[in-house]
Amino acid sequence: MASQDQVLVELSGLPHWDEMLLRSVFKLVKGKTRKDWRLDEKSPPFAKIVSYKSAALVADAPLAEAGRQPILIYYVDGALPTSTTHPFVLQAPVKPQALIALLNRVGELLDQVPAPSRRVSWSLLQWLDSLLQRSSTTVQRISVEDVDIAYIDFVKRCWLPKDDGAAWISAAAGHSMLLARPAAAEQLNTCDWNQARPLNELIWRLAQLASHGQLLARLNRDRLFTLNRWPDFTQQSDWRDFINTASGLSQRPMTYAEIIATAKGTEDQLIIWLNAGALSGCLAQVGAVQTSTQDAALSTEDSGRFMSRLRSKLGFK
Repeated sequence: MASQDQVLVELSGLPHWDEMLLRSVFKLVKGKTRKDWRLDEKSPPFAKIVSYKSAALVADAPLAEAGRQPILIYYVDGALPTSTTHPFVLQAPVKPQALIALLNRVGELLDQVPAPSRRVSWSLLQWLDSLLQRSSTTVQRISVEDVDIAYIDFVKRCWLPKDDGAAWISAAAGHSMLLARPAAAEQLNTCDWNQARPLNELIWRLAQLASHGQLLARLNRDRLFTLNRWPDFTQQSDWRDFINTASGLSQRPMTYAEIIATAKGTEDQLIIWLNAGALSGCLAQVGAVQTSTQDAALSTEDSGRFMSRLRSKLGFK
């Protein structure tokens, strides 16, 4: 953060008109909140205001410090589902007093939460990758300690969270064990599949939370990357930085270095994109492990010295 009392907040994925109105309300409340809230899209924010319709995971998200995820604030235009228990909600049209009250509540977390906050474990991506690799034809029931938290339909490529998927973060942070089992018919009958969300939305969000600059174990920087089909991450605004990357991969396989050269985002953001693409089945790798030019030159030089010594031992010149 820029100073002790200055707190950064980001607007993400809001309709243009709603974003303009919200920025205007922020100007009206400037100087009236306990902390100095500043809108900033370039630095890691403490909080992020997102559209309720586009948010994938919520609740006690880790803080933004040291690269951790920001606190999410729902921006809701219309009726909010009664099942939603998320503590930070902005109801449109946003009134100045409502924004002041909410920002003061969120700001209190700065004093209540210790700096070394929880991080979502990278192993969650490996668990999800293993689950997706099974190509299950049944609906999987995801549970934590026998409490159902979500259902995933791999055939229809959708998922249905409970309590807005809040338990995903708790489980992923190492406090519980995630289990996946086929859902029974009576369990499926209680699900409102009209509320189901695209599976790629979950994949993208978990890749953001758990990549930490590390590729999936099955991905190798020394192999070529290729695109099986165009990624369906168009609802995620961060994906747009990699349209050129996807376009290049659709024409030919590319090395990791070539992909970095075409990407507009940072390398950590690129790794999120690669992990999400692999999890969704859009991205694959081809060919053997590439040997660098330097390694190849050293190998040739060593081989030449060995043959020279061998000829000398045998009495050949």
